[in-house]
Amino acid sequence: MLTSLAQSAQLVQAPFMLATNTHQPGEEPEGQNARGEHALQRIYQASDGWIFLAGLASDLPKLLAMPELSDVGLQGAEDQRTAALEAAIRQESVASWVQAFNDA
Repeated sequence: MLTSLAQSAQLVQAPFMLATNTHQPGEEPEGQNARGEHALQRIYQASDGWIFLAGLASDLPKLLAMPELSDVGLQGAEDQRTAALEAAIRQESVASWVQAFNDA
């Protein structure tokens, strides 16, 4: 059991320890800046709490079809998409967003 747990921990941390052409170890956000990997896989502040949006890039059409997000500018670059989602999600409650995302 311990070997399995240790191996699992290494597998989870491996992407953060390996260097590639586009990523160097230690470049990950940390502390309060660690909100998520990208706009669709990130924690956002709603009007009354926090919500984690767990989506893939392939889920973007679902978000674009949501009435709540239809005109917030999700088609832009990643940082623009994040800013647009931050602004939109901040306007409504966690319960409202949970319902809206589940409906989508």
